[in-house]
Amino acid sequence: MRSILLPVLVSIATLLGITAYVTFQPSEYPSAVLLFTVVFSFISNFILFLREEPNVSALETGIKKFIIGASVLVFGYVISGLSNYEVGKTTSLLENETVKVGTFFVNVNPDGEFTYYHRIALRYEKGDIVEFSSKYYKALIDHESSIEFAYDVEELWNPIPFPKQKHREAAKVWSSGIAGQEAAYYLLETKITKITEVYGGQKSYNIETSKHPWRGLEWAGWFIMIISAIFVVVKFWTNRK
Repeated sequence: MRSILLPVLVSIATLLGITAYVTFQPSEYPSAVLLFTVVFSFISNFILFLREEPNVSALETGIKKFIIGASVLVFGYVISGLSNYEVGKTTSLLENETVKVGTFFVNVNPDGEFTYYHRIALRYEKGDIVEFSSKYYKALIDHESSIEFAYDVEELWNPIPFPKQKHREAAKVWSSGIAGQEAAYYLLETKITKITEVYGGQKSYNIETSKHPWRGLEWAGWFIMIISAIFVVVKFWTNRK
């Protein structure tokens, strides 16, 4: 009884902790049960691994490690699916075009493969004039752009209610930044919702991009499973000689 008490308590505590960040819909209750099961499996096998006797076979040790890795993999897969969120609204872009999607920039090549980039904020100097949604603004102080203009407009920009020709000529279209260093693609997922052909046979893509902050656990699970499998094979082969 004591041997399963700790795994059960940890599994319940983990599930309660997850509910603070993820709201389970009725259709997702099976996922909650699966999360409880994999946490229980992970803790149980981890405790058994720590309490192993010296005479335990390499095969048994490897199997325990493999189960631990599988538990991490399944946990990461399920929680990643539950906690993913849209980075931005549905976006349209042409082949080889780079556009801003939420906090990232996305580029698509002719084969439909995506590349992601981090945002580098633009620096605006005091007195700079920009145009946003057909309105004109003047920078109050030196600053770097935020993700959205709405975050800056009240404190950093002064509206120009009656812009003159000189304002229109000096104005630049406001931008949150430019594409910088390539981002970790395994945390992001982009789905193509529609493909249309435009001028010259070029394709236009409608895309939805979401971020999976827990996806790293999936990779950790695969790593543990592969290392465990190699360990078992090597030990088995060594013992045969």
